Amino acid sequence: IRDAYTVMSRNLIRTGAVDLALVPNVGALDHVRSTPLISQKFFLVGQGFPDTPGHVVELKDLRNFPLVMGTRNNQFRIALEDIALREGHPLNIVYEQETIPVYRSIILSGPAYTVVPYSAFADEIGRGLLEAREIVNPSIERVLSLAWNESSGLSVAAAAIKRLLEACIEELVAQGRLVGRILTQ
Repeated sequence: IRDAYTVMSRNLIRTGAVDLALVPNVGALDHVRSTPLISQKFFLVGQGFPDTPGHVVELKDLRNFPLVMGTRNNQFRIALEDIALREGHPLNIVYEQETIPVYRSIILSGPAYTVVPYSAFADEIGRGLLEAREIVNPSIERVLSLAWNESSGLSVAAAAIKRLLEACIEELVAQGRLVGRILTQ
């Protein structure tokens, strides 16, 4: 089992260095087969929203929140900035961070917000440490897929792990521990 950022994960799949990977937005990868599992909406997450009543925040209003995001080469940041600029609403990124524990610490200490799937901070939100607002107008989503190298295919063991991961994700969504829309049945 390897934990890696999207770019590294994609390279590991392409080269066949891993048998199976759970990756976001896999559609553009060459020589990779995949099964989409879940579509997840993105939320603005932080310690509080004093001037934002309700459960949603519009994309245009993200500029009013100091954000912590990945560095400039982070694929999600690139995509989010592209959407925001296309809509005419630049983001207010005040911290760049790639180290997950530091990233989490910045959000929990309160100086910034972030844009993530709800599940990234579900525990902290559930305990009342953080709050989340769904981003709308436009909504932002990602698809998590299981992916593998097309030429090497799936071994019997990797196929079994694939089935197990599909079942686990379906169960987590049914329990409300993972927020998203199941794409496989």
